[in-house]
Amino acid sequence: MKLSRKSRSVKYILLNIFGAAIFSILLFIYLFSPYKVIGNSMSPIIKSGDKILISNSLIAGKIKRFDIVVFQPPGPGGKKLIKRVVGLPGEFIEIKSGDVLVNNSLLNEPFLKNRGDVIFRSVNMKLRQIPQDCYFFLGDYREKSTDSRNFGPLHRNTIIGKTLIRYWPFKKIGLIR
Repeated sequence: MKLSRKSRSVKYILLNIFGAAIFSILLFIYLFSPYKVIGNSMSPIIKSGDKILISNSLIAGKIKRFDIVVFQPPGPGGKKLIKRVVGLPGEFIEIKSGDVLVNNSLLNEPFLKNRGDVIFRSVNMKLRQIPQDCYFFLGDYREKSTDSRNFGPLHRNTIIGKTLIRYWPFKKIGLIR
């Protein structure tokens, strides 16, 4: 029994739709992951409750200073954290009265909003060198952030992905920088 031309066309269209759907789902799973932000350590850029997409394909791009990444902190059962990359492999980093010095030069951080705050100015950290293949992470809201000041620089392998876009809250949809 031969299928009519119309039946073959419908079958062809349905198979293509099914194939495209499976391809899209696999592409999404392997390239992107949703992440819900818990805590305000990246405030005001990213706030608790925001939902973002992160890129799982770190191999495709180099990690640069000021990239916002999601990573697995040290310790058993630790929840994933979201922070900004401030120090790169091999660099010397120090914090004096809230100012970050990289290789003895003041780091310009225009995204920080509370630089004049007394608590912000009390943040200090002795000079340390970042090991090869490791990165130093800081939250933008330094007074409320658990970051590399607490657990030190972390290896590249702990990084899960770079932030791409915020998709919730709806009124703030867009690229994260």
